[in-house]
Amino acid sequence: MKTLMIVDDEDDLRSGLCALIRFGKPIEVLSVGTGKEAIDTYRKHKPDCVFLDLGLPDIHGFDVLKSIKEMNPSAKVYIVSGYSDSETKTKAKELGAQGFITKPVNLPELLNLV
Repeated sequence: MKTLMIVDDEDDLRSGLCALIRFGKPIEVLSVGTGKEAIDTYRKHKPDCVFLDLGLPDIHGFDVLKSIKEMNPSAKVYIVSGYSDSETKTKAKELGAQGFITKPVNLPELLNLV
């Protein structure tokens, strides 16, 4: 079974996305709200894909991305953020993000990635 990890400090957004993604799909969804949890959960479960917010309460999302890429250089990590300026998108790509999804989230776009 494929595994997806959603990392976002907004509980409502995270739980809503989890419910939508799980609906009718054979996929395990891991849900975490901090950068530390994301790094620990990635290390333990090695999910197939990660949706990662940048504005986390403890560790910036770019630092989480770096940690994940150190563990697995081929990890599929998509940044999901309201910070969508070209500098942020460029940095995400330089650090190895698979793609960038701007908040508010376009649900069909996100579900298509799953």
